[in-house]
Amino acid sequence: MFVFWRARSEVLILVLLLLLISPAAMAKTKLVHYAYTGHGEQYRQFIDHAKAIFERANANIEIEVVEGNDYTKALTMALGGVAADVLDMSTNLAFSYYVSGLLQDLTPFINADKEFRLQDFVPASLIGYQARGATFGLPSSIYQVVCFYNRDLFLQAGISEPAALGDGWTWDAALSAGKRLTRDLDGDGVPDQWGVRASNSWYRWPIWVHQAGGMLFDKLVEPTKPTFDTPAGRTGLGFLAGLHLENAAVPLTYASHELFYNGRVGFSLDDGSSWLTIIPVSSDGQFEWDVVQLPKGPVHNGTFLIMNGYQMSAATEHPEAAWEWIKHLVNRESILDFMSITGRTPSRTALLREIPKTLQVVPRNLQAVADAVLNPNSQPPYLTPIYGQLNNVTGQITRQVLLGQRSVVAALQEMEVAAAALMANLE
Repeated sequence: MFVFWRARSEVLILVLLLLLISPAAMAKTKLVHYAYTGHGEQYRQFIDHAKAIFERANANIEIEVVEGNDYTKALTMALGGVAADVLDMSTNLAFSYYVSGLLQDLTPFINADKEFRLQDFVPASLIGYQARGATFGLPSSIYQVVCFYNRDLFLQAGISEPAALGDGWTWDAALSAGKRLTRDLDGDGVPDQWGVRASNSWYRWPIWVHQAGGMLFDKLVEPTKPTFDTPAGRTGLGFLAGLHLENAAVPLTYASHELFYNGRVGFSLDDGSSWLTIIPVSSDGQFEWDVVQLPKGPVHNGTFLIMNGYQMSAATEHPEAAWEWIKHLVNRESILDFMSITGRTPSRTALLREIPKTLQVVPRNLQAVADAVLNPNSQPPYLTPIYGQLNNVTGQITRQVLLGQRSVVAALQEMEVAAAALMANLE
C-alpha cells in the first residue's frame, strides 16, 4: 500500500511540474518600450543594461525595445493597435500626448506603492511632468544648459576665466570675452577661432529672455497668452543677436560643436551635462576645459532644465508590469548606472553629490553643474502643446535676426502673432 501511495504521489508531482512548465504557465508578460534614438547611443546602451537587470529580477516580464527617430512611429503604432507600453519623452511632448489621452496618469500607482517617494526627486524635475492634477511621467535625468569653456584659450589670451569671475561672469563679460577670443590665426581675413557657440534654437534662446526677467507666455504651465514682444524679450533676444552681429559667435552655418572639440571655440552657451562625457572623448585631451553656470543676465543667471523621463501608454494591457519597469528605470541604482553611461545629471536630489564618481574626467568647477539644477531661478521650458510647433515657427525668424536681416522687435512681434494663432487652434 505504501508503495502504491508513493507512486501515486510521484505521478501527481510530475503532473504538477508539467503544468508549471507548460506554454500557458511559461507565458511571459511582454512590454514594448519605445526608445527615441535622438537621446543618443549612450542612452540606448543604458536601456539595454537596465533591461538585462530587470529581466533577471522579473523572469515573468520581457522587455522589447523598439527604436525610432521621432514619435510619429509611436503614434502610428498606437493607432494601429500595437501601442508601446512605455515611452521615454521629454516634458512637452509627454504633455501633448497626455492631453490627447495617450498617456496614463501615474498618480494611482505612485500612491499605492509604499516603496516609491516623489520627494526623492529634484522638485523642478517634476514640474514638467505634472499638470491638471496628474503626474504623466517620471524624470530620469536633467539636461541643464550650462557654460563649458576652453581654459587654455582664456589663459593664452590673458582673459580671466569664467569660473574665476564669480558674480562677474555676466552677459557683458561673455560678450567681451567672445569678441577677444575670435581671431584670424592664419591672416587670410577670415576668423578661424571664435569666442562662443550660441545657437538660435527655440530650445535655447528663451533662456536669455528668462534671465532678463521676462517670460514668453503669461505662465509656465499651460499658458494661454504669448508675451514675446516685451522689454525683457527685446533684451534677451538682443543679447544673443549681439553675440553674432559683433563677431563673437561661430557663424550659424558652421558645425560649432566640432569646432569646440577641436579647440577652436572659447566657450559654449548651448550645451548641458552630457558634454561632461562627450568632451573628453571628442577633444582627445587637446586642451584643458571647465564648466560654469551661464553668464548672469540683467536679473539672474538661471537656466532651463530640460527633463527626460518615462511614461506609461494609456493603451497598455499590462499597467502593473509597466509600472514596475518605469519604477526600475528611475530607481537609485539605475540612475547611478545612467549617470555613468551617459554623463547626464540625475533627477534624484541625493545623487547630485555622486556626479564626480561617475566621470572619467572631473573638471575643476564641476559643482556648477549641480548648482545650475538647484538654482532657484532655473526652470523647465513652457509646458504647452504648441511648444514643439514653435520650434519650426521661430527657427527661420531668429536666424534672420542673428544674420542682421531682421530687427529684434519685428521678429518678436511676428513670433507672438504666430504663437497666438497656434494657441487659438487649441481652443
